[in-house]
Parts: sequence; structure tokens; C-alpha cells
Amino acid sequence: MSATPDGSTRDSRAPLDPRLLRLSPAARRYLGVTVGAGLLTTVSVVVVAFAVASILSELVTGSTDSVRITHLLLLVGGFAVQIATTYASQRYAQRAAASVIGEVRNDVLGVLTDPARTEARRLVAVRGRATTVLLRGLDDLGPYLSGYV
Repeated sequence: MSATPDGSTRDSRAPLDPRLLRLSPAARRYLGVTVGAGLLTTVSVVVVAFAVASILSELVTGSTDSVRITHLLLLVGGFAVQIATTYASQRYAQRAAASVIGEVRNDVLGVLTDPARTEARRLVAVRGRATTVLLRGLDDLGPYLSGYV
């Protein structure tokens, strides 16, 4: 809990709720893929920086064309890895978001429809809120997972 300027307290949460990671294997896989893609992108940025620095130093010192071509290929390869990683990461983000939403929706439906956990009168009483959460609320989770996380 942290205090706001008006003196009230609010519950602060991390950008990715740990409860979601415990609940959904797809969210854990997505986080792993995102970390891997970030590391690969970082390495490719370093490779591109090295290639640019090498090409510039070769232009100043007047090195041979074969060395320059090697570093140009390294530069193009670094950019290609960045593009491919970004594309694959975005594609996987969309699929993972749909999987996470499906898993959470199935878990909530399982709890709501299990007679041992939810009695019929209680289900009728909360059906409006449950419908909102299961339909609109969980669908709004997609852009958050694929864009923010």
C-alpha cells in the first residue's frame, strides 16, 4: 500500500500481476518468450553498433573492401535479426493473449458452474457481474497482454 497526496491509500501492483502467472501457463510461456526476444534484440543492437563503428573506422582508415563487405553483411544481419525478432514477438503476443484469456475464462467458468463451489442461488445473483467479467472484462485483457507486457 502506498499513500496518495490526499492521504488515502491505494494498492500498488506490478505491471504483471503474479497471480496471473500462477494461474496461467500460457502467461508464463509468454513471459519467457518475451524475455528471450528482449535478450536477442539486445544482442542484435550490440552487433549493429559494432558493425556501424567498424564500417566508419574502415572508411576513415581506408581498409580493404573485403573487410568492409564483411561488416556490411554483419550490419544487415543484425537488422534482419531485429526485424524478425520484433515480428515473431508480436505474432506470439497475439496468440499468447488469446490463450491466456481462454485459460482464465475456462477457470472462472469452472468455478461458477461447479455445484460444489457455487450454489445455484449465488450463481443467479452474480450472473450479471460474471457475464461482464467473462465477456468484456477478459477481452480487454488482450491488448494489455500483447501491447504492454
